[in-house]
Amino acid sequence: MKEQAAIDILKDEELHELAKKLCNCPDDLIQEVVLLLLEMPDEKWQQINEGGYLRFYVVRTMMTMATSKRSSFSKLYDLHNHKKVDHEREDYDWEKEDDIALLETLMEELHWYDKQVLKLWLEEGSYRKVGKKVDIPYKSIGNTVNKALDQLRDNYYAIHLERIIRERCRLPLD
Repeated sequence: MKEQAAIDILKDEELHELAKKLCNCPDDLIQEVVLLLLEMPDEKWQQINEGGYLRFYVVRTMMTMATSKRSSFSKLYDLHNHKKVDHEREDYDWEKEDDIALLETLMEELHWYDKQVLKLWLEEGSYRKVGKKVDIPYKSIGNTVNKALDQLRDNYYAIHLERIIRERCRLPLD
């Protein structure tokens, strides 16, 4: 049963498309997830499979392996070294690159405290971990993170909205 699920995962085109979006080594990512499933204790496998959570588990594991700076897969393939990105790839997402640059610029405009708390939260992954690290109540951390995210979201969408309006009215972009 476990082996057949592994074969099905390896053949799944949707998972392969997701893996291509997550990293530059999609086959390796899928194989790592399959290996993880095959090495999983039978009790845990049964719980995931019989509960109908297998697909969710696979997708979530792929996302975690590819996006977490601390995952061994991410470290092995140096996925978070942005200087190593292959800009010449045919499927390189230039729009995403522009969005990231815009968000980095908008982050620099945040108040220094909000920016530092947001960066810590992005690194640590939870309000409680940041709170313990800097000795500030986690609710205060959460409020600061939410305020910073709201500000980034508002500024990001305002810039995009302005671009759309200028393009429709044929006004020059600044």
